[in-house]
Amino acid sequence: MIYYYLFVMFIFGLCMGSFFLVVGTRLSEEKSIIKPNSHCTHCKKILKPKDLIPIFSYLLNRGKCRYCHTKIGAIYPMVEIMTGIIFVITYIFFPTYSLNLMIGIILASLVIVISVSDFKYLIIPDEVLIVSATLIVIFRLIFTGLNSTLPYLLSGILAFVIMLLIKLIGDRVFKQESMGGADIKLLGVIGLALGLLPSLFVIFLGSFFALPIAIIILVKRKEHILPYGPFLAIATWILWLYMPQFERLVDYLFMI
Repeated sequence: MIYYYLFVMFIFGLCMGSFFLVVGTRLSEEKSIIKPNSHCTHCKKILKPKDLIPIFSYLLNRGKCRYCHTKIGAIYPMVEIMTGIIFVITYIFFPTYSLNLMIGIILASLVIVISVSDFKYLIIPDEVLIVSATLIVIFRLIFTGLNSTLPYLLSGILAFVIMLLIKLIGDRVFKQESMGGADIKLLGVIGLALGLLPSLFVIFLGSFFALPIAIIILVKRKEHILPYGPFLAIATWILWLYMPQFERLVDYLFMI
């Protein structure tokens, strides 16, 4: 039975990955995610349902538009597959309907949407952060009640303020913008999901993930622009999966 649920979660992830591509792209371009209907960006032909089946439509059409035969980027099936994989991983860690699973899915979704928008456009749409924060609060209220949710609301606010201070200090030290405003808002959402201490740890974990890529870009391209949001999102999702181990480590350190 577990394999059935894993399969369902993977298919669900494929479908959501296709949607997340639309969200990350259209919101970054300040377009509606509803209208116009999905279409070929080259010939503008409205796509039919058989053109929108995740992965399979891409393979059946050999990576090209069925109408104008323009090549379609491999980013589409890659994002769909990646979403399916991280949804499955999330379910493996949290195999029952619970707060952990719901927040895990929200954070996994943030990884995909933010990666699409921030890597391509250097933008994290406010709408994505607002919806994510709202869902996190709603699920916390449903599963744990108001009293248990309030500390996380405070953690979100404090995480936002701390990240803002880090940006202001960085701007002053480097004499230029050191961090985008969206990254600050993102940490507020992370504080809502994880709490204050884990969200602060995410700053360092995200930097650890980003550092090797930043060095490669600097050496090969001599560029300094690297979106931080995707690395924060990935670090947040991973830390959520291993939150019990993190909490035990913190308890151990405070006992020393």
